Amino acid sequence: MPIRYVPSDPTINHPAAWEISTVPDWMPFLVPALFVGVGIMFLTLLRRQARIAAEGVPVPGFVTTCFRVKSGWVVRYRFSTKDGDNARGSGQAASRLEEGTAVCVLYLPQNPKRNQMYPLTFYRVTQ
Repeated sequence: MPIRYVPSDPTINHPAAWEISTVPDWMPFLVPALFVGVGIMFLTLLRRQARIAAEGVPVPGFVTTCFRVKSGWVVRYRFSTKDGDNARGSGQAASRLEEGTAVCVLYLPQNPKRNQMYPLTFYRVTQ
């Protein structure tokens, strides 16, 4: 059987027929798992937006801050629920919104922390 070895240290050796694997054994499972994870996150986002679009209560909100990020603008806003409680939220906008600008906010009555500015990213409310 032919043997490969390091000339300066013959104790480091292995059969010549061995092929050195450059890809770890777990790698073929990692890539599909990443795709599944991204898909689950996207479906969760769609489901949450669908629920806000279907069950959300529209109220006026007011921009408190707006700042630039890589993908557009982040908007922070405050709004009052139908019960009179003050709540806040944040979302993304395509353009800069001045502080004090009125925006439409949809929120879930049972959980006002679940809110988004309208129009939503993936849904539009129609009659």
